[in-house]
Amino acid sequence: MDIFFSFNNDKDDISTFEFPKMNITCKVFLTSLIVFTFFNLFRLYFVECYYDLIEAEEDSFDLNTIFLRPKYSEIFNTWHSCFSENLLRIEDPEKFWQLFEGVSQKCDSWAHVEKLGIVNLKKYERVKSVIFPKVAPFRLNLESNNLFSIGIGRDVQVEKSFKRKIGHDVQFYGVDPNFHEKEKLYSQLGDFFPARIGMNPRISDNMILMKDGKTQKTNVIYLDIIYYFNQLVKVKRVDHLWFDGDGEEFDDGFFDIFYRNGRFEKNQIEVCQINMEVLILDEQLSFIIFFQIHRNPDTSEHKIKFMHFVKRLIEEKQYGIFCGDHFVNNRMFMFNFQSQYCLKKFLIGP
Repeated sequence: MDIFFSFNNDKDDISTFEFPKMNITCKVFLTSLIVFTFFNLFRLYFVECYYDLIEAEEDSFDLNTIFLRPKYSEIFNTWHSCFSENLLRIEDPEKFWQLFEGVSQKCDSWAHVEKLGIVNLKKYERVKSVIFPKVAPFRLNLESNNLFSIGIGRDVQVEKSFKRKIGHDVQFYGVDPNFHEKEKLYSQLGDFFPARIGMNPRISDNMILMKDGKTQKTNVIYLDIIYYFNQLVKVKRVDHLWFDGDGEEFDDGFFDIFYRNGRFEKNQIEVCQINMEVLILDEQLSFIIFFQIHRNPDTSEHKIKFMHFVKRLIEEKQYGIFCGDHFVNNRMFMFNFQSQYCLKKFLIGP
């Protein structure tokens, strides 16, 4: 780089120091760097506020669903005919697993299930579907609601969104074995239980995320789900059950609780709305979940169980299965059409 010195003839005889002009490439680079830096600062500090503003705009639209009075029998029967026609004839569990999402979306559209007032709460990769309690115009609904999270995600933003939208008393209950990470998260909302939910109460070794971010094999308590509802929280009517599976649901007959004459029905436990994620990892596919690699060699057996589960729900005509979504796991939203409590609170209204 050339540096030029020049001396003028003014009486102060001050020397001047002159730099060469910045070329266009440097200007473009510096401008891009400044824009990129400010963009990332915005994302870092303001993205939560941005999502909150977007959700606030959606609140008025979502809450209008509380005044809907859908023809739920007609919607359910149309959906059921579509689901039966497209899924009951499939015998290959792999094909069933792959086609589930497409059939679900097709039948949702055909039956116009959105008229039930289904609202999708989404925060990053987490999506939960809900139907808010129906109320009469100009009446304040003071009836309490409960929400059970069986398995807790990396954050509780969707739960917070649910609480804000519903606008009144909600009892939150969370169950997850990763107590170091999840207890602090969920205690902001309600009661937290450091355990797994299953069919058979026991103590078993599990890989748990510790405070230092590393996983460690630790003894985990498995709570029987009926004991949990009957004895620990003493709840007979479950408004919202958010179940995020990690493969454990296949090992001990967990699906059986939702069937007619299953353990829920035998113990007079009514479950209205269920968000379920069924996770199956292929033999040649692995994903890092909570900094731990899970591999599951029994995918064929698990897909058979999933197929039998969905088919039996179709045949029993108790739950509608909506909002099917598939990435690694199959997501679904279920509503109980045989419970008068659920129908009155969420579809018929006062």
